[in-house]
Amino acid sequence: MEKRLQTVLDSLQGRWVDVNGESVLDIQGNLMKYSHRGWSKNYNLLVREENGRYILDNRDEAYSFGVMSALELSGDVLHGYELHAYEQILDGDSHAYRFVREEKKAELLKTEDLSRDLPKVIESRSIRELTLVFNYDSPGKYGLEDLQTGSYCWEISKKDEETWSSEFRGSGSSYIIMDVRQEADAEYMRSLAEFLCGEDIAGHNGYYMKNSVNKAGYSLYVTFDSGERLSIQASGDPGDTCVFSLPALVEYAKKLGID
Repeated sequence: MEKRLQTVLDSLQGRWVDVNGESVLDIQGNLMKYSHRGWSKNYNLLVREENGRYILDNRDEAYSFGVMSALELSGDVLHGYELHAYEQILDGDSHAYRFVREEKKAELLKTEDLSRDLPKVIESRSIRELTLVFNYDSPGKYGLEDLQTGSYCWEISKKDEETWSSEFRGSGSSYIIMDVRQEADAEYMRSLAEFLCGEDIAGHNGYYMKNSVNKAGYSLYVTFDSGERLSIQASGDPGDTCVFSLPALVEYAKKLGID
């Protein structure tokens, strides 16, 4: 191995942990031990350069560490590297590996409060647009029931004074769960607006929490004819819990026949 690549490998010695999961890498010399929940395997390593990027690869089987791809380095020797890879699966969502030093992971897991001080009282009861997005990746998450796991999006937009268009979409890792398009009338929309403007939702207007974990959470954006707005969102670990009653809001979508 040429000296420049050896210098890179030397800087990678020691333990690395996945920000987005529980995998661990231990690098000693030209060997790497990959561990995950009690299972482990050893690999022979090499460092190669590809289009100006450094790649940490399997010497015995190029481009692969089992289910994990070769590792691409970001950063540099002086400021420290991160190691990035993806889960090599044909059907389903691929896990994004982001390996860092243990002390850096602790920093990245800290919650950032990006909330804004927005009005907690909404006067208007006339909705112009609504967008609700949430990632339902485990049964019972957010207190929801009767939904398949997947990613969901509910969009409403005003067509005229009496009619709104509604679309509720759900998708799994490689298939469409639902795509229901309906129209909503003024009575339904006023009832929905009353719910949105209550303390459970409007009382959290401006809320935004996140950390660096690569995990979708939820977001709710509503604009009213008055120009007033609602904005609530969370991602990463903070997105695992919702500050308002998401099941109650989904029940409004069900009234339009999404089942």
